[in-house]
Amino acid sequence: MSLQKYFSSKQNTRTGQKGRNPDLLQRRDQKLAYRFYYHAQLRGLSYSDTLKVLSEEFDLCERVVVDRLRANQQLVDELFASRPTATRLRRAYPFYTW
Repeated sequence: MSLQKYFSSKQNTRTGQKGRNPDLLQRRDQKLAYRFYYHAQLRGLSYSDTLKVLSEEFDLCERVVVDRLRANQQLVDELFASRPTATRLRRAYPFYTW
């Protein structure tokens, strides 16, 4: 069954592009880094508990969580160096519970 039948044919749809959208992946990875900082630093969870929580939040296995955080190590380092407060995190991502 095609879900597109529920939408007007005038709406834009991606054509010719297959695979994951790199912009969306980058946005997801940035949120993942911010949530890693929050759970590890502000909530004080252990490393293993932080990975478990992130795995549940983002529907990723823990191995992928670690891989994505390592790929964004610079952002993770910047977050831990700048030590943003929960208020600042809430402003950046108001749809999360901080």
